[in-house]
Amino acid sequence: MHAPAAFATGLALLLFTPSAHADEPPDEPPPAEPPPEPPPAVRPPDDPRRDTDVTPAPTKPPTRAKGKFAVDPIADSGVLALGVAFGVLSSAILGTDEVRPQQISLRFTTQDLLWIDRGALWQRVDDNAALYSDIAIGAMAGYALFDSILDGFRDGASATLTDITMYLEAATITLGVTNLSKIAFRRPRPKAYIARADFIGAGGDYETYENSVTDSALSFFSGHSAEAAALTATATYIAFQRSPGTLKPWLTLAGGTALTSFIAYSRVRSASHFPTDVMAGALAGTAIGALIVHLHRADSPHERPIWIGAFPARDGGTVSVGGRF
Repeated sequence: MHAPAAFATGLALLLFTPSAHADEPPDEPPPAEPPPEPPPAVRPPDDPRRDTDVTPAPTKPPTRAKGKFAVDPIADSGVLALGVAFGVLSSAILGTDEVRPQQISLRFTTQDLLWIDRGALWQRVDDNAALYSDIAIGAMAGYALFDSILDGFRDGASATLTDITMYLEAATITLGVTNLSKIAFRRPRPKAYIARADFIGAGGDYETYENSVTDSALSFFSGHSAEAAALTATATYIAFQRSPGTLKPWLTLAGGTALTSFIAYSRVRSASHFPTDVMAGALAGTAIGALIVHLHRADSPHERPIWIGAFPARDGGTVSVGGRF
């Protein structure tokens, strides 16, 4: 290599190669990352240092809201008018003995009665049983009035008016249905069979025996039993709606059922009715009382609609009824 070329190469390396200065400190290493923080200690749920108590709270059953009832002046006035017309007025007419009673058939014997009804003719009649049933009915009517007043103190004056309206409708409609049934069936009472047997036993001719008292042929069905059951159903339904989650509905149901059973038993013991009469009356009264209150629920127009559909066909058709109750 020539000397000038070597000199030029060395000079270039000297100019472009960085030189270390004694006064510059050496490069510092990058700072180390801080060690990770330890996980927080798990504290028990009841530790007072916790910001939030995570102890599971006991589950409480949802509180059932009170049911509400409503009165429609037009509809309820019409129902009460029907009850008065067919219940109160028909009772007054029947009390005049204007309607001729059904006579016991000459060919009919007590063995032709239903087996459950025969005991009403073989028993020893209790002359005070009819009075006992009247007192019990009066006590139930008094409870209906007293309970309506108490509801007014608790839920407002409108509650008293609504309850009294429902009780009156249940009582009058039940009375009307009862009297219509009595006139339609004209079934002789047990006391009518007993009077006929006494007449024949005293030497009378059974072919000439005739009963002229209208009430003697109004056995089916028992009005006392029907009214007692209607008041019980009405009071129980109202109690379950106005006092949910309490003992009152169950006490009302138990007390009303006991009184209704006592009244039904008393009507049979007084020879005023056969067992089938009081059973039918209790069923009819229960149905009427429950329906009257059910139809007064405030949510009935919107929350419990009824749908009726008809589907005609060539050889017939189908009618369907659906609803939400």
